[in-house]
Amino acid sequence: MSAITSNNIANSSGITDKNISFPKIWCKKQVIKGISSICYHGTLTYTPNRCSNCGFNSNAVKIIKHGTKLSRITVTKSANLPTYFSLSFLL
Repeated sequence: MSAITSNNIANSSGITDKNISFPKIWCKKQVIKGISSICYHGTLTYTPNRCSNCGFNSNAVKIIKHGTKLSRITVTKSANLPTYFSLSFLL
């Protein structure tokens, strides 16, 4: 996805973190907890400064990420529907 498209998605959704990228289909209407909702989708990619388990500095050792985690974050309503940001990131 081009930088311009990602920037437009970030501006329209209010998400401004430069480490978040968006898939081709970045916004969907979904049923969450039995209620029709709007859900933005993105992936957080970055290189951590320290290992979250052992505390080693990333300059001293190579940090290897294993697996992903999906978080659903509640954001301000859009079109009078509950709105969520579904963010996946490497662990």
